[in-house]
Amino acid sequence: MKRVLVAPLDWGLGHTARCIPVMEELQQQGAQVIFAGTKDQVRFVKQHILPLSAIDLFGYNVSYSAIWPQWMKVGFQSLRLAKTIEKEHQWLQEFVQQNQTDIVISDNRFGLYSDKCKSIFISHQLNIPAPLFRQTANTINHRYIEQFDECWVPDNPYLNLSGNLSTSEKKHPHIGILSRFKEASEPGRKEFDFLFLLSGPEPQRSILEKKLVALTSDTDYSVALVRGIPEKTKDIPENIKQFGLLNSKELERLMKSSEAIVCRSGYSSIMDLALLQKKTFFIPTPGQPEQEYLAAYLRKKSGIQYSQQKDIDSSLDLKTIKTLARRIPLQPGEEPADFANENRCLLQNEIRRILQD
Repeated sequence: MKRVLVAPLDWGLGHTARCIPVMEELQQQGAQVIFAGTKDQVRFVKQHILPLSAIDLFGYNVSYSAIWPQWMKVGFQSLRLAKTIEKEHQWLQEFVQQNQTDIVISDNRFGLYSDKCKSIFISHQLNIPAPLFRQTANTINHRYIEQFDECWVPDNPYLNLSGNLSTSEKKHPHIGILSRFKEASEPGRKEFDFLFLLSGPEPQRSILEKKLVALTSDTDYSVALVRGIPEKTKDIPENIKQFGLLNSKELERLMKSSEAIVCRSGYSSIMDLALLQKKTFFIPTPGQPEQEYLAAYLRKKSGIQYSQQKDIDSSLDLKTIKTLARRIPLQPGEEPADFANENRCLLQNEIRRILQD
């Protein structure tokens, strides 16, 4: 039995969520999985996968701003992040030396490579859409990725949800779109007209929440508001039912029972929505070039509409959003269940290969 360490980046829970199907498949193929992450990440994963060995690992702890664009704020922290990457590399070397480890799978944690075991990097962002110093940012990005034995792209080559972000001169394995949810072959009974699915860093999460709640006032639409934090908010319209933190089964049921979903254009959310085949309207996080690129790319490619957060006001009402919401299209004539099976095989084949090496 091979022992596999899996460790995702701690910027939100998107990277952690998309590692769940990877870990499930590893377990199904007989590997012993050890998960490494912050306390929040470990708590999240243990809601979905049992049994699971887990250890605490420090995070990158990136902070954000209400004033500066997110890419600029992250840039200000680049020296500290470089030290964190060096620190996690040293941590992994000690861990591998003290614990039998055959494979390390890192989802966007740049320092988790080792010459003592096979190291795999998961990322859809091989090209960083930085507004400034793009060439420098990508040179650094590629230099880190080249330290790993392999790089896996979480995308389906037929859908190409990541666009130019995953374009590379080197041929990297595509492991399919990764989602902790099940395919859309089990549609839910409609309970809500809209699901407002909030995620991402503060203060932008709260800013978007206030805008969406204001849009709902004086309407008859039934709305589910998933705040993404434990606390509940006060003074919201009666037609909004609010939720805090949900496990995968609860969130999946809510997504399937909502007619349209309004959320950020984060890549993990995009993969979930493609698999579930739900009508969607995106609002990218301001100052996050990746989300802004993905929203614009999917509108051009598939007609999926979006709005900038600053434009969410009375001039864009819920009726208009409902009309504009679209599903991410699959291959023409393909059933969602057939697509899900074909997509799952991409991950199964790569994991089978590395476990047999």
